[in-house]
Amino acid sequence: MNIFQVVKKMSGEGKGTAEWFTSIGNEYSQLLTFVLTHEESYVAVRSMTEGLIDRFEQANQPVPKILYVDRGCCRESGPTTTEKLFQPWVDQGMVIRLDIFHWHHRFDAAVRTESHYKYIAFKSALAGAVLAYNRADLDLLIKAARAKDPAALASLTDADMLRLHISKYHLEHHVRRVTLGAQDSFNYVQAAIEEFKGPAGLNEKGVSLFTSAEAIDEEWATHQRHLECFQDPPGMPMYRVSNTTKINGVDVPFYKCVRGSNSLEGFHKFLPHMIPGPHCAARPYQVYLISGVARWNADRSADAVYGGKGRRYRTYSAPLIDRLNTRCQQLFGETVEENFRRPTSVRSNELIGLEYLFSQSTGEEEARCQVTPDILRNEAAEDEDEVLQPGRSDPEDEAYESGAEDSDTAVDVATAVDVDHIVPVSNDTSTEHPPALEDACSINPLPGFQELERFCSLLVDYSLSTRPRISITTEERTDILQAWNQVAEHDKHPQKFHLLYVRHWGNTLYCRSKRDDPAEAALVQNIKMRMWSSAVQRTTA
Repeated sequence: MNIFQVVKKMSGEGKGTAEWFTSIGNEYSQLLTFVLTHEESYVAVRSMTEGLIDRFEQANQPVPKILYVDRGCCRESGPTTTEKLFQPWVDQGMVIRLDIFHWHHRFDAAVRTESHYKYIAFKSALAGAVLAYNRADLDLLIKAARAKDPAALASLTDADMLRLHISKYHLEHHVRRVTLGAQDSFNYVQAAIEEFKGPAGLNEKGVSLFTSAEAIDEEWATHQRHLECFQDPPGMPMYRVSNTTKINGVDVPFYKCVRGSNSLEGFHKFLPHMIPGPHCAARPYQVYLISGVARWNADRSADAVYGGKGRRYRTYSAPLIDRLNTRCQQLFGETVEENFRRPTSVRSNELIGLEYLFSQSTGEEEARCQVTPDILRNEAAEDEDEVLQPGRSDPEDEAYESGAEDSDTAVDVATAVDVDHIVPVSNDTSTEHPPALEDACSINPLPGFQELERFCSLLVDYSLSTRPRISITTEERTDILQAWNQVAEHDKHPQKFHLLYVRHWGNTLYCRSKRDDPAEAALVQNIKMRMWSSAVQRTTA
């Protein structure tokens, strides 16, 4: 989001102090917490995450299973900043995944311009390379489309029906998608880039989509390591049925996706409009933020009910609704707002919005939006110059409307897929790949790491023994066999990668080497291993 549109409205003593707006949402697009900070760093947001984790514990809520981020999903060695911020949740099994939307847009650095004729086709190819469509949902949608005129559409194939009679809107909301897996996505993305580097990437004037072949190759080499970072966890559903619609008399489920951080992007679209006027003092700024977020969460809670019928009245006052339900239950034996849930009473010292920003500025944890008379006079003087005169309109101020349809991010070219790039699969969720192919973005991502480490340590200790020998003793042989029997099965067999994957990365069980020829890559790996082994021997000698 353009944070400048939000922070530029702050006036008075707080003007120019905020630089970042950080928020965390749940699967229903509701905001769990939001803060303004002067910088984006581990120290700046550590108190925010600690307060959120403590609130979950006090409310007896389960640990989230997955956390989507726009960056900071993995690193070459050691835990990431995100893992450090959410360490208690990571230790209890939460996985961190990269949002596919942001991964797609990283390739824009090698694109000449987004207005290029082939830009949408390229992004469609990328989306089709990492996400596949559920075959059962596709068949049901095609059946509904054929029901419009069965006689006339009977001769058309399924591909023709998808191309001519099914819109992208229907594909987005009525067909579930699952990730293909790191190896298949690697092959598809590699093929798409090679295709658009040629004539397929030229517009009508012969201008290439990419700034240069070297630029897109460099971006691909940089970002292909994240292919494992956005794969769906095996068996975890990424969609929920929010409603059932009729298409030509056929009942079709209406899905809402919970994958990624798109729900926050929808919130960011309305965030600047929550604060009316071009400028606002600190205290009303905080009030507008809290009020706007409360209304947003109430609307999302109502939308989460099947059919979108979660609320009968448009009031946003939780105490008023709770009191109304209590009185109606006593008098009539039933509640008015049956889907309303009373907020949990949890005592928390969390700071949100401007409170968090001011606590960083003053260095006091208990800082609040305290406004002195001098600040009030200064802000009042500034507000006098900001009052709109009669007959003048404010071009920057738009009414805030938290509509159900607008809570979902508008269809972006990064996630829209053309019919030519659709890959159908029979799975409802992501399939479970061999454990050695899964990267949970942590220090020890695979089970059985300690057993494998012990086995390798024994081999290294015995091979670097000071006394020369060509055999091992019976005791050493027994230790090695016992350690080997404790190693997990997926660590006992080398992984068989596709040649294209091996050609770029080499065998992941040994040192990686990027070479065009697999045989040459294996030779380089052997040389590196011998160099490292000789260096270790010289060090221990």
